[in-house]
Formats: sequence, C-alpha cells, structure tokens
Amino acid sequence: MAQSLLKGKLARPDTDEMFVVLSGSVAIDTENGSFNLVQNDCLVVKSGTQHRARTESTATLMTLIRPTP
Repeated sequence: MAQSLLKGKLARPDTDEMFVVLSGSVAIDTENGSFNLVQNDCLVVKSGTQHRARTESTATLMTLIRPTP
C-alpha cells in the first residue's frame, strides 16, 4: 500500500495491537497491505506500523493492546 494513503494514520511505537471482529466486517489498512476481516477474524499490527480501520457499515471490534519489550 502506498505510504501516502496512510499519512497521518495511527502508529503506536511501543505496543502491538490485535483487532478482533465481533460482528460485521472491517478493512485494516497498513503499510504492508490491506486486510479485509469478517466476524471472528483477527489481525495483529506490530508496534510502529502505520494503520487505520475502515468499514462501509456497522461493525463491532475488540482491540487488545500489548506493550512491546
């Protein structure tokens, strides 16, 4: 994915994030590509990785954050 598409998006420098889709669907755009997730899917975004979540309809996400050593 082009870096310009993610300019200004979130990048947590000292935590990994795991997104779990509880209902609906969501796309997670990262500097490594775009990932389309549906109910019960999960994705881990490593610390320092620019990312954003987007959806075209209602979705419920759970985000777990883990500090990196």
